[in-house]
Amino acid sequence: MNKYFLFILIITNSLFIFATDTTSVSSINQENINKHYLSISPSYQFHKYLDNQLSALLYKGNLAGIHFAFESDQSFNKYSISIGGFYGLLNGTTQQVSYQASQGLIDLKAYYLHSINYKKDQINKYLGASVNHKYFIHYNTNLQNAAFTTSFLNHIAISAELEKLFSWQAKSSKIWFLKFNRRNRNLKINFKLDLPLLFFNLRPPYSTISDFSNGENLLDLKTKTYIIGAGAFQLNTTTSLTYYLSNTNAFRISYQWQVFKFNDAFSSYQSAQHIIEFSLLFKFN
Repeated sequence: MNKYFLFILIITNSLFIFATDTTSVSSINQENINKHYLSISPSYQFHKYLDNQLSALLYKGNLAGIHFAFESDQSFNKYSISIGGFYGLLNGTTQQVSYQASQGLIDLKAYYLHSINYKKDQINKYLGASVNHKYFIHYNTNLQNAAFTTSFLNHIAISAELEKLFSWQAKSSKIWFLKFNRRNRNLKINFKLDLPLLFFNLRPPYSTISDFSNGENLLDLKTKTYIIGAGAFQLNTTTSLTYYLSNTNAFRISYQWQVFKFNDAFSSYQSAQHIIEFSLLFKFN
């Protein structure tokens, strides 16, 4: 019981520190919300995954994850470095049988964007590049001939983003004898698009588990390089809404849609991810 009480106390104090006002409302503007941030982002995703090297079945399921990031959000340029992962269970079904598999994902990504038309109170446009490394582990104890596969997926992408900062001005209202005061509310909405152009993927060189039953080929990964349109396609989009507190810490909610498809002779694979992410951004400077 004491341990639960201590945990609740720590969480309560953390949220109090996160939301404590240290800046007057009147001083919040475009300049002083452009900061460096450390963010923590728990997330949930629905994942569909088809890997012919593992199974002919389409696997679907829910994964939980978390990401940690350093973010620089300035008027004329922005960049971010993040690391995180997901884990959960996927299900593949036939007319007679349902198979369950576990999947883990380690995700490392970075991007840099530069403003091409920054103006206050307008929709700002950014253009830049991003790199991403994903490490998939897929394991299924029900399938005797294709129980395990792993993939290292890397890409270099061009990135573009639209951004709009807006505010709800302070307002006072009175209903009967009750008086209500609303503080300034500063929010930002973003839409980001990543279009990978070059891919470097590493995959085990087997079509069934019998090809490496002696264990010798398990780490003998084969590298395959793709360019977009030549056996490979990937698209990532992120839509987010950020709410700034008066101390310029922030809350953010975002939706990400990520899809890819790679065509090989015997091991084509494809994926679609729908991700909901909740972020706490702590001002770093």
